[in-house]
Amino acid sequence: MEIQGIEKLRGIENWSIWKFAIRNLLRGKVDAYEVCIGEILKPEQLAIEDKDFNQAEYDAKFKAWDRGDRAASQIIIKSLESKVMALLVSCETAREIWLKLHSIFEQRTKQAAHTVQTEFFNFSKNPAD
Repeated sequence: MEIQGIEKLRGIENWSIWKFAIRNLLRGKVDAYEVCIGEILKPEQLAIEDKDFNQAEYDAKFKAWDRGDRAASQIIIKSLESKVMALLVSCETAREIWLKLHSIFEQRTKQAAHTVQTEFFNFSKNPAD
């Protein structure tokens, strides 16, 4: 199932546009973007004997994280081509997926932009022209 209006991530060639579209789609779902960027983390279960243990508080935090994680995972996975998805099979959460995609494509995008800038600034007019 494809997300209507969003081109699937193929690789570096459409990373920037895909990231922009998905980021905005995630922001429209409760807690989804916050889970991806680490503002909402999966809460750690404390032992019942722990003096700070509060089951209701843990349950509320877990519910918020789980809701965001499920929504974000579905949105992201539905918007990937299978060759990109194959790179993510070890990821278990939406945050892991988001970070892995960034580690794969973001650095390459910055390197490509730097190369273009370097070529531009090193460009000089041919005296014969």
